Amino acid sequence: MSLTRCDIIIPVYNALEELRECIDSLLKHTERQHQIIIINDKSPDPAVADYLNSLKEIEGIKVSENENNLGFVGTVNKGMRMSNRDVILLNSDTVVTDNWLNKLIIAAESDETIATVTPLTNNGTICSVPVFNEDNEVPEGFTLDYFSYFIEEISLRLYPEIPTAVGFCMYIKRKVIDEIGYFDENAFGKGYGEENDFCCRALEQGYVHILADDTYVYHKGSMSFQGEKLKLIQKNIQVLLQRYPYYNDMIQKFISNHSLDIIHENIDVRINQYRYQEASDGNVLYVLHNFFDEAYNHPVGGTEYHVKDLVTRLEHKRIFVMVSNGFEVRLKCYYKGTVTGALRFKLNDPLTSTQIHHREYASIVRSVLETFNIDVVHIHHLIRHSFDSVFEAKKLGINVIISVHDLYLLSHQQRISPEAWNGAVRRLLTSVDRIICPSMFIKESLMKSSCDNSIEDKIFVIEHGIDSDSSLRPSRLGERENRPLRVCFLGGLSPTKGSESITKLIRSYKKEIEWYVVGGIGDPKLQFLEQENLMKIGPYERKDLEGLLNRINPDLICLLSTVPESFSYTLSEAWAHRIPVLVTPVGALKERVLKTGGGWIADSTQFDSILQAFKKIIGQSPQEWNAINKCVEDIQLVSIDTMVEQYARLYTTNMNRSQRNAHSRLDNKELLNRMRQTHIHSDQFHDYELLRRELELIKMTIGWRVLNQMRTRTPRVLLVGKKLLKFVVRYGGIKKN
Repeated sequence: MSLTRCDIIIPVYNALEELRECIDSLLKHTERQHQIIIINDKSPDPAVADYLNSLKEIEGIKVSENENNLGFVGTVNKGMRMSNRDVILLNSDTVVTDNWLNKLIIAAESDETIATVTPLTNNGTICSVPVFNEDNEVPEGFTLDYFSYFIEEISLRLYPEIPTAVGFCMYIKRKVIDEIGYFDENAFGKGYGEENDFCCRALEQGYVHILADDTYVYHKGSMSFQGEKLKLIQKNIQVLLQRYPYYNDMIQKFISNHSLDIIHENIDVRINQYRYQEASDGNVLYVLHNFFDEAYNHPVGGTEYHVKDLVTRLEHKRIFVMVSNGFEVRLKCYYKGTVTGALRFKLNDPLTSTQIHHREYASIVRSVLETFNIDVVHIHHLIRHSFDSVFEAKKLGINVIISVHDLYLLSHQQRISPEAWNGAVRRLLTSVDRIICPSMFIKESLMKSSCDNSIEDKIFVIEHGIDSDSSLRPSRLGERENRPLRVCFLGGLSPTKGSESITKLIRSYKKEIEWYVVGGIGDPKLQFLEQENLMKIGPYERKDLEGLLNRINPDLICLLSTVPESFSYTLSEAWAHRIPVLVTPVGALKERVLKTGGGWIADSTQFDSILQAFKKIIGQSPQEWNAINKCVEDIQLVSIDTMVEQYARLYTTNMNRSQRNAHSRLDNKELLNRMRQTHIHSDQFHDYELLRRELELIKMTIGWRVLNQMRTRTPRVLLVGKKLLKFVVRYGGIKKN
């Protein structure tokens, strides 16, 4: 392919060492068909002239000396007049990289309306990477040449429009110079703002300016301005704004619209693939229903805490966490627990909460698997994902592990028939390589539901770990203090967590018991319950729980779920603090209490059974209390480190690298094209989904329900409702504990 020949114009004023490095890089990385025009603007340092004289014999270099100091703008204009080709204005404190000029020419020739092209750089305002609009250095772990190669390899080649070129390295087409003229040296004197003025003139003639996002040129100059330099810039900006009143708004709009976010996100994510590929001993993809570091789909729960423990403690693995809200797929990359990048993909065809196959989603998954060279896929939850995350991995020879954190897979989903759902789940479980259950209850439920004994050999029971040394806490053996019994309800309290029975139990004892509700409340009856012996603490962070329980010092924690629990972190937390429990006879709650003897079990989830069990407990003798407390003290909980070691071994034994394509997949076109197509609009979908979820939360409030009843009932009810609302407003609302 024959490319345009152009002239590279370098104005020089002192700074010999930077100049040497610039010229060395040009001689190394620039074809001789292009001419280098170096103009010495009467540098006071005689060594500069001596060095330039030594270059005059080199083919392709033309050296010129100014008789008088013309300043930057005058010197650049002189260089452009010496040429009849396209030109590149290049600062003498830059270092060019491999194939830099050919890439700029290709970008310039991609559209005839393009006036200028600017490459990516470390210090170049809106063209700066990795951090936008800041001074940067070459990222840690990269050489300049290696980082330039990285930028070219992972580039999306979007060539996005930018409001103005940046003068450190500015490709200008000759036809634009012929049409609108040179830089305005009379108005901008020694420099600063002249390229912006030129670019505005070009815009007004219908031309555009673009960023070559596959090209990187290093720039030693700083974006900090002081003294005379700052005064000159301020003066020239005023000239610029007088000529183009829209200039500031144009720049601010470009910045506030995050116009280059897709390029920066791509670099942020991929940079760590290069940086950590030697340090990491594997890439693991987690498929999850919610992020652990943000309440993306709903408040963070036990599964997310479990994933957080793995991500933060698996020091030598890079973890990619993929979550969907149905309208988009988001991918976060973690190394040693720190987010190292994030990507977002809009779904044109939304996912339901129970999707077996979804072609668009499958395409995204396959691209992620290939692009990031995933070694193991670990499914933690499939709500708002399709089963394709498993099947696409198996097509590529990647082993898949699935954790069964709840009964989602084992319960018929209403969207499809029971036969279709159960058949799809059986195919899924048959396809995966390992199945992790946090309790024997889940394993037995899985075996019973699947009706397939062949999966038993691939099932492992690994309990969730918890960081807590109960041996450091005071023993509860001996005489209980002469005070009312303190009973605590712990965790997110909703109808499925027994909030109805909790409310009735509290109402049954209005004096003899001290009640404590610790956690979020998702039931209006419990939320607005008031008693003198009731204290509500509200939601808590996991790190704060120890302090809360130490202050309350409860004698008993009640976990009254109406549906089976797969493990129950709250049960572990109770035992970690040496507190016995009363539980309902469901799932892992019953299994774990039977195994350890660390509490009491009601006969059923019905309130009468719970009340009967509670009466029996408060009537226990001191000896019977001591026996239970002794069992609690003897419980050996699995630590997070022990759990993580088990998973690390599991991942290592399931890395099927011999079957994977060994070459780099950073040029995966499917992922890059999808990023290119979906990024611009994905924020809108995310905002829409956030608003939708907020509306659903509002509809759950007592205020919404009252208003809805007023709206739909008879005029008499409406009148009463209005009076009630007036009373609430006048007297300060409902008092909450």
